[in-house]
Amino acid sequence: MSRLGEFKRMGNPFVIVLTHKGLKDQKGVAFVRSAKEAIGLAKSNGFSKVLISGGGIVNSSFMKSGLVDELYIDIVPVLFGKGVKLFADADFEKKLKFTGMNMLSSQVMQLRYKVL
Repeated sequence: MSRLGEFKRMGNPFVIVLTHKGLKDQKGVAFVRSAKEAIGLAKSNGFSKVLISGGGIVNSSFMKSGLVDELYIDIVPVLFGKGVKLFADADFEKKLKFTGMNMLSSQVMQLRYKVL
């Protein structure tokens, strides 16, 4: 995202990257090793809400740790035979309550759920 200029486009947000590599923090980017550490760092920097944007492993890590209270799913008119799973294979089950829907464009729908 940095190479594509996405952070600049979003107003240079504080970014926390979950990784098992021993990377050093950079300007505006902090590296952590766990979902709980990410949330703790966000809270210590004054944030009460975070956006989790990751692949199946990252998403499962936060969900398994009980750190997700809302789920937004964008429905895009593209089908994949293979691709990145929303959640990696992990041992968890969460009940959801539908809370709303937005049309992001004439082709893209966003569904919102509360994690119970």
